Amino acid sequence: MVKFKRLLQMLVVGLSAGLISNGAFAFCDPGEFFSGGQCFLCPAGTESPGGFTSQCTQCQAGSAAQAGSAMCNICPAGTAAPAGSATCNDCFAGSFSLPASESCLDCPPGTSSGVAASSCDSCAPGTFAATSGSATCDSCPSGQVSSAGATSCTACAAGSAPNIAQSQCELCQPGTFTAVAGASQCFQCAAGFVSETAGATQCSACQPGSAPNAQQSQCNSCTPGEFSATGQQCVSCASGSVSDAGSTSCTLCPAGSVPDEQQSVCNLCPADTFAASDGSARCLPCPEGTGAAAGATECVQSVEVNAVPSLWLWALTTLLLLGFGVTYKKFA
Repeated sequence: MVKFKRLLQMLVVGLSAGLISNGAFAFCDPGEFFSGGQCFLCPAGTESPGGFTSQCTQCQAGSAAQAGSAMCNICPAGTAAPAGSATCNDCFAGSFSLPASESCLDCPPGTSSGVAASSCDSCAPGTFAATSGSATCDSCPSGQVSSAGATSCTACAAGSAPNIAQSQCELCQPGTFTAVAGASQCFQCAAGFVSETAGATQCSACQPGSAPNAQQSQCNSCTPGEFSATGQQCVSCASGSVSDAGSTSCTLCPAGSVPDEQQSVCNLCPADTFAASDGSARCLPCPEGTGAAAGATECVQSVEVNAVPSLWLWALTTLLLLGFGVTYKKFA
């Protein structure tokens, strides 16, 4: 039995060798096919395992092969190929594909992609893509914002403006405002005007006797020694004048008085000094030999204390002489 099997094998091998040598059959390499007693390379877009294959098999969609390929290669993500393709082609910008794709798909609105993309990227905040197949996302117009993956942008309401990234609207800070929707930035209030709360759509004027603070977020009353006639700013009173808090004008100090250091009240000039006119800035000392009471507008001649007895003596002497003269005439 064993000898019979061995004999049969030798017969088959010898027969095959004879047929191949006569051109009846051929054992082709992978990527080739047998035809007319010869082996030929498979054309591009087909595959063949070789051997006794008499024709090559077309590559399926999503795969490709060069001429003489033993098997078709699956197209990677970001590429695509229809059936019978020699190569996998990169997807255009604005499209994508998964592995083994026949064709590339457009990116949906709100996304974009570059060349040979395996997926689409959502538009970043502050950008948008209104249509499918976008290669890039467009920036939002001035005064508008968007969130990630947006297909359009939204204008900021009055009283607000976009942040730097245009990803959200932020309320205008006190001292600033926007009057209309879609403003690109918040504007500073004009001189003499304030906005006290966030999100203001207009500014308000300060009343006379007050003025805006540095941030223009509130009106502050002018301090004593200052005034504001228009409400735009507080101005120091002129020399020789005073004012109360919240004043719209200043008042001259009357003669005999001058302003204190803060120019808030008028103080009487101390004794032996004077202020001759209204609006005097300081009290002047009386000249030598003169004096004045507190609040004086002028100085008067002084009377020396040591001279008083001499005056009395002169007066008494005069009276005595007058009396002696009368008596003398009577007895003469």
